[in-house]
Amino acid sequence: MRRIDIIAGVVCSVFILLLGCSRHTPSEEEQKALVAFKAVQQSLESEGASVAFNQLLDQAEAKLSSIKQTRKNIPCLVNSLDRCLASYRIIDKALKTKQEKLDEKRKQDLEMAMTFSTAFSALNIQQAMDCCRE
Repeated sequence: MRRIDIIAGVVCSVFILLLGCSRHTPSEEEQKALVAFKAVQQSLESEGASVAFNQLLDQAEAKLSSIKQTRKNIPCLVNSLDRCLASYRIIDKALKTKQEKLDEKRKQDLEMAMTFSTAFSALNIQQAMDCCRE
C-alpha cells in the first residue's frame, strides 16, 4: 500500500512538472511586449535611468495592457511581465525620491532598492522568455 502511494505521488509530481514546463509559441503582440520590456531593461543597465526609461516604460506598459486584453495569452509570460513592471515602478519611485534632498542612509536604501529591482526585473524577463518557445 505504501509503495503504491509513493509511486502515485511521483507520477503526479512528474505530470505536474511537465504541465508547468510546457512551452508555448508567443503571439506577435506577446513578442512585441517582450521586446519592449527588454528595451526598458537595457536602458536601465546601460544608462542608469534617463528620460528614455520613462518613455520606454510607458510603451512596455501599453504592450502588456494590450496582451492582457486578448483572450488567448500565455499566463506565465503575462505574470512574469507584471512582476517586471512592478519592479520598474519601484525603480521609477526611487528615482523620483532620489531627486529630493536626502540623508546618506536614505540614498543608500534607494540605491539598494533600485539595484534589487533591476536584478529582479531581469530575472522576470528571463522567466517570461522561458515561458515561450522562439
